[in-house]
Amino acid sequence: MPAMLQSTMIRASAGSGKTWQLANRYLSLMVLGAAPEKIIALTFTRKAAGEFTSRIMTRLAAGAANEDTAGELAKELRTVILGSDTIPALVTEKLDGSEVLLPRMDAAYFQELLEKLVAVLDRLALSTLDSYFVRIVRNCSLELGLSGFELMEDSTIASERLAVMTKIFSSLGTSGQEREVFLQSFKQATWVEQENRQSQTLEGFVTSHQNRWLATPEAERWGSAE
Repeated sequence: MPAMLQSTMIRASAGSGKTWQLANRYLSLMVLGAAPEKIIALTFTRKAAGEFTSRIMTRLAAGAANEDTAGELAKELRTVILGSDTIPALVTEKLDGSEVLLPRMDAAYFQELLEKLVAVLDRLALSTLDSYFVRIVRNCSLELGLSGFELMEDSTIASERLAVMTKIFSSLGTSGQEREVFLQSFKQATWVEQENRQSQTLEGFVTSHQNRWLATPEAERWGSAE
């Protein structure tokens, strides 16, 4: 795509058409020759990412349906690419200074774009921010010194915390003396908390210090082995 792209910031309230504008920009980049798997479109929630992906697919499908809908979509994309009195142009000129020439955007053309998009659906970067960066880390795990990891959901994190507390207080995993030693040590570490709030306090303690424990799991480094 040998053209200089212009950045655009859209600040508007919910329901004002931001997703519509983003979908148009995505499709405009494809019209300018960008491979869909090379375009990064990220949002905060899975719902928004799903709506964004659906909007792109349905708009292309509508453009490929007949010449009337193709003409409507083509008109909108020309406005995004070349600009108007109220919308700044996506591109002004090619890198070599020549004029930007757009292809004939008829139903057959949008059918080609739709086929191109579907063919690389598994490689599209239409996702949430965290999913995208997890993909980067997973692809570069060796370079980052990570042998393996997974992105935990809130429910999974809560389950893991419960498993930690269950292990601490389970008679199968620890002796009565060990549990008593732990409780006394925990009371000293959180002496300002009331005894009837121990479970809540312990969960907060695990939350605050789990990363520290994961980084230094050797018992001897914490002082008393008990």
